[in-house]
Amino acid sequence: MPYDKLYVRIACTACNGSRLSRAYQSPVDNRWSRCPYCGPSGKVYVSIELTALMRHIDSLDPEDFRQLRAYINERAD
Repeated sequence: MPYDKLYVRIACTACNGSRLSRAYQSPVDNRWSRCPYCGPSGKVYVSIELTALMRHIDSLDPEDFRQLRAYINERAD
């Protein structure tokens, strides 16, 4: 993945993280097929803009913001 973009890992939007998708059913028999878009955990990586991340950080409550700052400071050392 390029280093000039920020990626987040979210539940798959095609199967809602269930890994099952009726969109990819076998035409021969009526059975569920595995979702081709997500990994074994039902998650996908999507890019996020810096402004969206800043809005999310602004919306955090003070305790979550404090924990985030502590985590970032710990990783910076």
